[in-house]
Amino acid sequence: MIDSTIERKVLWGFGLALLFVLGLTLLAYSGMQSAWQAMQATKNTQHVLLQIATLRSQINASEANQRAYLISRQPQLLRERNNALANIRHIAAELKALTVADTAQQGRLAQLDRALDERTALLDDNIELVRSKGLAALALFLDEGGTQRLLEREERILVALGNKESR
Repeated sequence: MIDSTIERKVLWGFGLALLFVLGLTLLAYSGMQSAWQAMQATKNTQHVLLQIATLRSQINASEANQRAYLISRQPQLLRERNNALANIRHIAAELKALTVADTAQQGRLAQLDRALDERTALLDDNIELVRSKGLAALALFLDEGGTQRLLEREERILVALGNKESR
């Protein structure tokens, strides 16, 4: 009778120790899951911010190549401008995929898409204007500020995208 009581107490002790270890294991697993999710969210945020910076760089490259082409008429510069515009579209699509769960970011990206469509049309119109009427006509057009307003609008959208990700 003494042996069975001791055996029972030992079994209960082992059972409680096992439950304790199991509880600690579950707690550790939960903590690791939370840390993993936080790391993934940070990684995604940093990738979005990198893509925004790359997008800004490609917008600047498209503008610079456009201006250089209009002055020099070297076809290579027009190809580089077109490559930058294609890169812009690719990066914008990647940003949409990265922020698919965020409706506010999707709305900003839709605004950006419209601004990029306007940019492409404006750049093409500028080329046609220079071809048909010369650089002087383009200078008059640029003095109206449409290009600058478009650049400022794009920049405001990019800043809003970045601010949302930086929180």
